[in-house]
Order: sequence, then C-alpha cells, then structure tokens
Amino acid sequence: MQKERVILSVAVIAIFSIVLLQEPSTTGFVPTKSYTQGLNIEVSESQRFRLSADTPLKFTSLMISGEVKGSGLTNIYLVAGDHRWIVFSNKQKQGRSVSKITGFATSELIIEPGEKISTTETLPSGYTVREGQFSNECADTCVIDTNLLKDEEAWLEVIVDEKTNVKISDIIFTVDET
Repeated sequence: MQKERVILSVAVIAIFSIVLLQEPSTTGFVPTKSYTQGLNIEVSESQRFRLSADTPLKFTSLMISGEVKGSGLTNIYLVAGDHRWIVFSNKQKQGRSVSKITGFATSELIIEPGEKISTTETLPSGYTVREGQFSNECADTCVIDTNLLKDEEAWLEVIVDEKTNVKISDIIFTVDET
C-alpha cells in the first residue's frame, strides 16, 4: 500500500512538472467577418488591380474563383507593401488532383484596374498547367497575418502567358474586425 502511494505521488509530480515545463499558452478567439464579391474581370495580358476599401484592409484570408482558358501559365498574387503571396496558380505537379473548399457572405471591396505589367514566369520542370474553372483558391492566402497588412491598399497582380486568358469571377475574403 505504501509502495503504491509513492508510485502515485511520483506520477502526479512528474505529470505536473511536465505541464509546467511546457510553458502552456492560451489560444484566443479573433473576430473575423467573411465576404464574397462578384468581379467578372477578364485578363489577357499581365496586369495589376488595386484593392481598397472605406476602412483599412485587414485581410485574414483571401480566395478567388474563376476560369483559365488556354495552355499557358497563370499566377495571381496578393501584393501589399513588401509582401507578395501567391493566391492562385494553374500549375500543378504532373499526376496530382485539385481539391476544393466552400465560400462565404457578401461585402464591397473596391477593385480598380492598374497598369499593365511586363512580368513573365516560366513553368518549372515536372509541372503542367491546368485549364478550366477554379474555385476558392488560396495557395498562400488561406491564412494571412494581419500584422503584415499595414497599408491602406493592396494589389491583385495577375501574371498570364500570351496564349492564356483568365477570368476572375469572385473574390472571397475574411477581415479582422478588431
């Protein structure tokens, strides 16, 4: 009986010590609001689009839906200050399939066409391009650190090959409400 108490006491002290040494942290809730906005933007040459709103941009995520027509490479980036995130690319490793997720509610984001850009990108070895519709794509923008978005505006940079057109039908985004 005495031996069992000692073993139980040692086990409780060991578990308690492990919990304290791991420096537990508190995970909090960050209030966000989700929006979907129809765009119907057609791009046949590389171009930037200015994103702005009546309030500062505090994106916590950004997704786009649309369609790629043609056999060239298409990359779409979110650019803010010195940061650049890929939102969508029609390149994929040969032999891989595409997964999809769902959208959100509605709000107003101001999207203005900007200058044409003369950027070209090449398809890496072992990759192929996919033509057709894409839905709710957010390669690097599924979760965005709002501390990195301090500007009043951001840019959607669309890079397309000469033999490719892309239509962006919807933009889906969440914003930090704090």
